[in-house]
Amino acid sequence: MSRRLLLISNSTNYGEQYLEYTIPHIRDFLPEETGEVLFVPYAGVSMSYDEYSKKVETVFNRMGYGVKSLHKSTDPVDEVKNAGAIVVG
Repeated sequence: MSRRLLLISNSTNYGEQYLEYTIPHIRDFLPEETGEVLFVPYAGVSMSYDEYSKKVETVFNRMGYGVKSLHKSTDPVDEVKNAGAIVVG
């Protein structure tokens, strides 16, 4: 099984909305049929995991993807194993 990795070093460029400049890159990287991404919110230190997940969900929903946050999972190992795409904040 091959794996691909898209690394983005910052989430916001000066004067832009959260993740705005990354949208074309994410769309090019993720197949449309991905449907839902698994978000790992544990790097968020200035907001709650729920707030961070909602922030990411807003952007990914605009691109046509659903978001499931790992912090709400009852079986995180299984979620990671079965995710079509994983987004780490």
